[in-house]
Amino acid sequence: MENSGRKPLRYHVAGEIRAHLGRQQISGAKLAQAIDRSEMYVSRRLNGRTSFDLDDLEKIADVLGVTVADLMPVTAATQR
Repeated sequence: MENSGRKPLRYHVAGEIRAHLGRQQISGAKLAQAIDRSEMYVSRRLNGRTSFDLDDLEKIADVLGVTVADLMPVTAATQR
């Protein structure tokens, strides 16, 4: 699927999370601390190199005060 010319969904989800973090002025380091993960773990996921797992997305949504669905890009539903 990665060969289709589109970036994998993990990049778009990471972008949504970075946008929420920016709006709320929360650093990646603070997020890592809040979800009990290392800064490196969170960094690799925020830059799209590795996917967030669903449990992490749930924790991140709680920290940001949003739903897990809010962390999904609007275009995710149309990427078929």
